[in-house]
Amino acid sequence: MKKTWVIIIIALLGIAVIGGYVVLNNIFPKADPIKFSNTESITAITLIQKDGSFVAVETADFGEILKNIANAQPTRTMSVNDYPTVKTYYTIEVDTAARQYRYFLYAENSQVYVELPYEGIYKSNQQFLDFIAEHFKD
Repeated sequence: MKKTWVIIIIALLGIAVIGGYVVLNNIFPKADPIKFSNTESITAITLIQKDGSFVAVETADFGEILKNIANAQPTRTMSVNDYPTVKTYYTIEVDTAARQYRYFLYAENSQVYVELPYEGIYKSNQQFLDFIAEHFKD
């Protein structure tokens, strides 16, 4: 009789865990991985600070920037604004012959994020933020 109750309790806990995961995944889905066209089609990358100052990125740095964007990890936080709501951020504009891609890079609560407006927010790393900030130092 005790074995039956133990099996029932374990089964109910398993169902609760699976059910909780399904509900979490449907209410707060993870963002899709960042995808962009092949690197050969990129014509320019421009970095812009919130104050409007900008710098064109040399072709040699394209790979480093794109690698860091592609390696950003999806979160369950959705992007619901045209621009980040944080005080300081960088805009990364990637131009191709077909269209322009816009990414925002910022730090918040000791974490670094890449945000795609209305698509998702992704965790990145401090080295990427430092790499971008370095382009604005005189």
